[in-house]
Amino acid sequence: MQADTRVSKLALAIPYAAKLFPHATFDLRKALAIHAHGLTQAASNAQHRTPRDKAFTLSAELFLMQHTCHWFCNSKAVASARLMARHKTTHAQVLAAVAPETRAAYQALTGS
Repeated sequence: MQADTRVSKLALAIPYAAKLFPHATFDLRKALAIHAHGLTQAASNAQHRTPRDKAFTLSAELFLMQHTCHWFCNSKAVASARLMARHKTTHAQVLAAVAPETRAAYQALTGS
């Protein structure tokens, strides 16, 4: 059911937020499609990046996907804290490091 895949855009987890504030949510399935496309593009290296830049972009794409998954399970604040604790980087830094297509699609979907 689509309601089960909604992610709250609110900073903190609020029970039933997706049902109470459906306009303040996004669909996780769309986010995962954005991540899949970004990872595919980075792995295929259509941009002809150097091996170092390709690895950097792939890492950023993976970190952003991990952030989205933690956001879905918890909240954006928890996801951002985990990103900082595990990878010593902020959500803004990861978003800046992904491919421009990924960044634009992700920001349009999540509003961040």
